Amino acid sequence: MALVLALALAACAPPPQSPLDQAAEEAWQALQDEPDSNRYEAFIAANRRAAGAHREPHDARGIAYQARALEAQAAQVVREKDALLAHEVADRVIELRRIGHLDLYEERLPGSRARFQAAEALVRPYLE
Repeated sequence: MALVLALALAACAPPPQSPLDQAAEEAWQALQDEPDSNRYEAFIAANRRAAGAHREPHDARGIAYQARALEAQAAQVVREKDALLAHEVADRVIELRRIGHLDLYEERLPGSRARFQAAEALVRPYLE
């Protein structure tokens, strides 16, 4: 009986983080601790690798990769006053809204809509 219970609990547990997930998380933490262009680029590269290996952009983990990338990009816009990147962030959120993915993503990862909208609001002053 104990073995059956242990197997059932293990089946419900989230999958362990892959080395790529861990690298993306570490790069995110480094960027949050000391934001600069080098850490930004390292995070974007690590996050892209992890998201690419995951291969499912529309599940909770895939949505989280997208949200973190846009949050990092929006913060980079503010640090660098980068109008081109500001347009990329705003355009991505506008596209997600247009095709209905903000609502879908909110169902799959509660709080994600607010994260995407916050990134868009952060870059709005830098749009030319």
